[in-house]
Amino acid sequence: MILDLKHCEAFPHQLELTDETVRAVIGTDNIRVIKNLKLKLNVQNSDDEYFCQGRLEATVQLECARCVKTFEKQLVTDVDFIVAPEGRNRAKEENIIDDEDYLYYDNDLCADLWEILRQALILAVSMKPLCEENCRGFCSVCGGNRNKKQCNCRNDNSRNQFAELRNLL
Repeated sequence: MILDLKHCEAFPHQLELTDETVRAVIGTDNIRVIKNLKLKLNVQNSDDEYFCQGRLEATVQLECARCVKTFEKQLVTDVDFIVAPEGRNRAKEENIIDDEDYLYYDNDLCADLWEILRQALILAVSMKPLCEENCRGFCSVCGGNRNKKQCNCRNDNSRNQFAELRNLL
């Protein structure tokens, strides 16, 4: 997704960007695919920097933490970042340690938003995404999917190497 700042004449400037591209995600175990990106931005200007705040919506393909089923979920998260001229690294100039919220635009006043949007979506996913709130996962004895069939397995604590610890409580 490309942010084109040439068309921003008066500030604050409101804009909406959409991207229907289906993108595979590398670098995370939870998100497999991101599609239908929709970004509503409020852009402010100060000298040659643009301060952007907005709301990001996307459909993501996730893997359930209990049953490893692949499912889709709509995510909504807030984003904010600063777009500065390419070649100028404000972090080095002003000894800023954390410059991860900076993007850089080229001579055409265009900046690629993909990486910052990808990171925002990764942070918006819960630590253990579930396909359904009442997902039962796999049986620890037979390994069957308890969402599909009820097994008659009993969790035999005598085989558990930590069973003796229960006697200490």
